[in-house]
Amino acid sequence: QVKKIVPFAGDFALKAVADGGKKETDSADLMSQVQLMLDGYAPQQDPASTVQQLFLAAPPYVYTELAKGILQRYLAVEQQWVAVASNNVGPDQAFSALIAKNKDALEKVVGVAMARGQLAARNEIVLCTLRSVRAITIGTDLSDSIAKLVELPVELGFGEVSLLARQY
Repeated sequence: QVKKIVPFAGDFALKAVADGGKKETDSADLMSQVQLMLDGYAPQQDPASTVQQLFLAAPPYVYTELAKGILQRYLAVEQQWVAVASNNVGPDQAFSALIAKNKDALEKVVGVAMARGQLAARNEIVLCTLRSVRAITIGTDLSDSIAKLVELPVELGFGEVSLLARQY
C-alpha cells in the first residue's frame, strides 16, 4: 500500500546536459555505438562524427584493430547481400533467396535486412574509417579487408566505398 506520494523537490540536472552535451566517452563505448550502427540501428548522432570521435579517443596503436573490426563487420553483411543480389535480382527476390538459404536461422536474415536499411549510414562509417586510417600505415590485416571492399559491385550501392578503397 502506498501511504503518501511526495513530489520531487530536488534538483535533477543530468551531467551530460550540464556539460552542454559534451561528455567524455571512452573508445569502447564509441566502438559499441559504431557496431550498433553497422548492425542497422538508427544512429543517435552523425555516423562520421562518431567514427572520428572513436579514433580521437583511442590510442594510436589500436587504430588498425578498430578499423579491421569495423570493416569486417560491414563486410560480413554486405558479402552475404552481394552473393544473392549480384544475379540482377530485385531486393525482394534477394531477401527471398536469403530466407531460403537461412531457413533455420532467420535472425541472420533480420540482421541483414536491418543493416541494409541503414546502408547510407553504414557506408558513411566505412568511408570515415578509411579516411581516418589513411594517415597510418596499412598493415596486411587491413589490406585484406580493403581488397574485399574494392571487389564490392558499384551497381549495388557500393560505388563510393569501392572507389575510396581503390585509392589504397
